[in-house]
Amino acid sequence: MFLWHSPLSAFGDKESVVLSADSLYLSPNKDGIQDSVVFNVKTRKIKKIASWKLKIQDPAGTAQKNISGGEDMPMEVSWDGRDDAGRLQPEGAYEASFTVWDRKGGAFDSPPLAVVLDLSPPAISLTEQADDAPATAGQPREFRLNFSAVDLSGLAGWTIKIKDEKSKTVRTEISTGSLPAAWSFPANDIPADAGRLYALLSVRDRAGNLGVSPVLALGGQKPAPKEKTPGPAPAAPARLLQMTSIISLADVFGENASSDAPLLPQAEVLLGPIADALTRYKGAAANVLGHVDPQTSEKDEKALSSYFAWRIYSYLVRQKGADKNAVSVKGMGADIPIADNRTPRGRSLNRRIEIQLFLPAAP
Repeated sequence: MFLWHSPLSAFGDKESVVLSADSLYLSPNKDGIQDSVVFNVKTRKIKKIASWKLKIQDPAGTAQKNISGGEDMPMEVSWDGRDDAGRLQPEGAYEASFTVWDRKGGAFDSPPLAVVLDLSPPAISLTEQADDAPATAGQPREFRLNFSAVDLSGLAGWTIKIKDEKSKTVRTEISTGSLPAAWSFPANDIPADAGRLYALLSVRDRAGNLGVSPVLALGGQKPAPKEKTPGPAPAAPARLLQMTSIISLADVFGENASSDAPLLPQAEVLLGPIADALTRYKGAAANVLGHVDPQTSEKDEKALSSYFAWRIYSYLVRQKGADKNAVSVKGMGADIPIADNRTPRGRSLNRRIEIQLFLPAAP
């Protein structure tokens, strides 16, 4: 539990109102994992409560959400990441505070709490260290992997899976907390008939978002060299730069496009540079997220947004030659609007493709 206190002079009796939460990270994407933050409220030495209010302020100090009530004090109040108009708020750090008024007009404020709204999965890099060291009798060869992950809310846990060429998991390690820079396992821990090995790293952040690396093919057993020569130093963990492009569906599929809409010729102008980056830079990866405005049902929303996202995938992979394992796809439905769906302009803005591009940073 996290509780941030401001100076006592700002609140008078510091124990009058206390606001806390089991987790101060949320990812309101309707996946059932930390879609909201639940605040616990405790009061002391306040007689005859008249009213109360929970206020959520954005990083600029502007109140975005106000939840209020009368003399009946709640034990819990939740916030789903949306403002008073129902619009999902951008990622970032927000401040929550709780005020109670008594019947004499006295106001009692809680110390503020910092709340992090995070909608993006961790940006992950998984690479294998070169193993050019000479073989030594009696010492089994090790597979050595480099890990790195960057995320707004911090990391909660990770899982590494080693699979054989039939996609059977032959080794798994699960851990909570921070991600190590390197991880290794001996080759003799793997069944002799496993064949080619593949690694897959998944990392969950504190807000509940799950990021998954592209599948990494591991090197095969290397014969011992004729001469003992010192091997190179282990490669440093790769660092990734994230760039996000928001592209209107109207610009690549046409206005009010349906599920059978082809890509427009002018889509090349917007998507070409992304495809070029994926094919030019080793280790580059992309998440393609489809978003639509409300349809007749949630099922239709998911289906339509998935179609548009997979059509972009087809362009990047099949037409432009990007690695299929480096491009992930998800249809988000109408769950994350960025504008008011009650207006034609708002609905048009919400019909979009979001492409999160990850590029290796210069050492």
